[in-house]
Amino acid sequence: LIKLLDFKRLTENTKKILDDAIVMLKLDGKIVERENKLSQRKLELNNREVELNSKLSEAEVIFLNMKPLIKGLNKIKDSNDMGGNENE
Repeated sequence: LIKLLDFKRLTENTKKILDDAIVMLKLDGKIVERENKLSQRKLELNNREVELNSKLSEAEVIFLNMKPLIKGLNKIKDSNDMGGNENE
């Protein structure tokens, strides 16, 4: 009878251990899934950052190309404000 009770306790403990292991495996699977989603999101954000940096570079080039034009227009404006245009 004692051996039977010990076997029953051992079986219950084994069942608890197996149940805990199943829970841990499920949690581990959720963690891995979450890490995969975070990695994917990080890649998306990195791609977006590269895209935005590219657009920023394009805008800087456009601005630098427009700078002489703006200076020229400001000279014309200043000249007109003084009563005449030196380029006329």
